Amino acid sequence: YSFCTLLVGRATYLMLIAVEGCCHGELDIIYDTLQAVERQQGVKIDLLLMCGDFQAMRDADDLRSLACPPKYKLMGDFEKYYKGERRAPVLTIFIGGNHEASNHLWENYYGGWVAENIFFLGYSGVVRYKGVVIAGNSGIFKEADYFKGYTERPPYSADTMRSIYHVRDYEVQKMLAWGIKPDIYLTHDWPRGIYEHGDAAGLVRWKKQFAEEVETRTLGSPAAEKLLNQLRPAYHFSSHLHCKFSALIDWETQTPPSKGTTRFLALDKCLPQRSFLQVLQVDSDTDADPTLYRHTDWLAVLKAANEFFPTGRDNAPLDPETLSKFRASVNKHKQWVHKRVPNPQGHPVTPWNQAWATDRADYTHTDNPQTAELCEFLEIENKIRSTGPPPVARHLCNSSAAATHQQLGQIASGITNANKMLDDLLKDTAPPAAATATATGTLHEVPIPQQGADTTGDDEVFPIFVDTN
Repeated sequence: YSFCTLLVGRATYLMLIAVEGCCHGELDIIYDTLQAVERQQGVKIDLLLMCGDFQAMRDADDLRSLACPPKYKLMGDFEKYYKGERRAPVLTIFIGGNHEASNHLWENYYGGWVAENIFFLGYSGVVRYKGVVIAGNSGIFKEADYFKGYTERPPYSADTMRSIYHVRDYEVQKMLAWGIKPDIYLTHDWPRGIYEHGDAAGLVRWKKQFAEEVETRTLGSPAAEKLLNQLRPAYHFSSHLHCKFSALIDWETQTPPSKGTTRFLALDKCLPQRSFLQVLQVDSDTDADPTLYRHTDWLAVLKAANEFFPTGRDNAPLDPETLSKFRASVNKHKQWVHKRVPNPQGHPVTPWNQAWATDRADYTHTDNPQTAELCEFLEIENKIRSTGPPPVARHLCNSSAAATHQQLGQIASGITNANKMLDDLLKDTAPPAAATATATGTLHEVPIPQQGADTTGDDEVFPIFVDTN
């Protein structure tokens, strides 16, 4: 497994942050790789960020909401972390992609713990950890659904299990209303046009199927591009396209010009000899407070946005009058939230409670206690409550391999005709990594390529140390 390390910045405390591309349920391998980095370099990683396709399947029912071809419908490692059999060795924050247990993530629409030490950022969300502000949007862009409301509810059909993870303009408008430059921004999709700020020719040499989209400037998400241009984060991390690519944007050369730069990095999925993991140092206010906080001004956005939560099927943007009303409401609610949240770090996230997993062993489509708690704190209506047919009992999967494989076989045989091959699997159909793989090897320094060298642009922005085994 290849991994990279970037050392930048100067501060009293430099926080080590690992960034991972597409997870695809391979938590054991990813955490084993991180611990190998720590041993080999004599460091302690403070935080892991994952850029989508996390696949938080708790049981067979969650697996039914995973949109992918039957041969890829595997439980993965998450169930062990959810049940408390294993614990994430580092605080992990992730966004959703286009291969997810969508019913599970919908329950945590505003963001919340999915297991001990593993936090979902939400469909859109902003948190602060040790002084570092991390924002992100889940899902991928699909023009046909961009202006629609959230009409999907579990149990999902073959269509709605896909449309539920399509980015909505509503989430983009919330982030634009927040309007603060984050230290780190996460999207699953690449921002459209980001290749113009890196080695586009090298990208096309590596991924020839991207050539036409690069030429026509259609590769990537226009929604992510809009957010990047408006928020201008210090770092922007993505995945989705299953390759490593880096770019550097100097905002003084853009319109309108401003100070600062954005370092963009996309990472691969977790497979042997693929660049799926990067470790970097960022400036932090302190190393003393390990609490995860929701950003105070983001809470004001959530309170204001609740009134405009979209539930209709109309595919039309918010009219200017509604947008103006929403933004005015955000400003009004900032005063209310700041009185409720005096801590300048933000509102502390309630710690994970293992009883949330234990008490949910037999259920379908019920409220998530974290979502209910946040709505109560903000004094807003909980519009994430599931609707649909009466609940049907569900059970956690049997941990034995034989029982699990039997369940998966039954599920796969019943859904073969219901699934469509998704775009990124058409582009990259490599099978999942073996669950027994481990991260080993010797670190070797790789020289930084000179200007014009035949590279994908990675090393000019992110100096690297690579595991060559």
